[in-house]
Amino acid sequence: MNKTFDLHRFGMVLRWDLLTNWKSYFYSMAGLAIGIIMFSISILYNFPHSRVIGAGRDLSDYYRCSIVGFLAAIFILFFFISACNIFSNMKTKLQRESFMMLPANNLEKYAARFLMASVGSILMMLIATLIGDFVQFVLSFFMTPGYHASIIGSALSQIYKAATNTGNNPNCIFAWNPIYILAGQCKIDAALLGWSFLIMIYSFTLLGGTFFRKQPIILTAVSGIIIFMIIGYCGSKLEEWGAFDFYTHLNYDNPGTSLCIAIFWSVVFLALAAVSLWASYKLFTRMQVICNKWINI
Repeated sequence: MNKTFDLHRFGMVLRWDLLTNWKSYFYSMAGLAIGIIMFSISILYNFPHSRVIGAGRDLSDYYRCSIVGFLAAIFILFFFISACNIFSNMKTKLQRESFMMLPANNLEKYAARFLMASVGSILMMLIATLIGDFVQFVLSFFMTPGYHASIIGSALSQIYKAATNTGNNPNCIFAWNPIYILAGQCKIDAALLGWSFLIMIYSFTLLGGTFFRKQPIILTAVSGIIIFMIIGYCGSKLEEWGAFDFYTHLNYDNPGTSLCIAIFWSVVFLALAAVSLWASYKLFTRMQVICNKWINI
């Protein structure tokens, strides 16, 4: 097989993947939509008794306070779970044979699965949110007459305010809000660290999903916790030995100093992310039809 990346072959692999695994994608999307609908019903039920309506505000304000942040957390979690399930289409011997025998090279097959685990999961979340938003809007005519709002509209409104309203103020009153932090409106160094850390975690979940054959979500999460504990223990020991004493001489009130530190750690996180992504691809190229019961090598 020619190792050159070919867009036509890549498109055919994507088409095959969609036609073969459409049921699992549909069930995931339906589960998300049902979860959003159930949560929306509880929000609509509690809205007439909330302080928001007593303050003269509308349902969109209540959504921004109660559901937008929750949905953001669910979406991020689903995004990472999708990365862990990047090769869920290779659980059985027959599935592995079908996927590995496709007339495409390893890069095209890996890119197709990566695209479905990233862009595909985003599309599933958007469609599920649209369905849930439509259902809750219809139910609002019966549960909260005179008060109607869109979940997506409320989320976009909050994101827009996060991106435009705070003016990159270091003393931002929304410094606790992750949306404002990632938008770079409170401190640009916090945004750099936040995005690079999320990219590193996502690459790590891809690596875990490639390495573990059975229960990749649980085993990847356990592996991450163990690695975090080991790093924390080593860091505490190094701190006891005085390895980080030079940090006490740094002037953190200087924006340039804090930005340099943020750039340094962002480069470290991105480098680890690149290594994880490269290792994930290399593991995939060494997968066989018959392999270990728990891991893919």
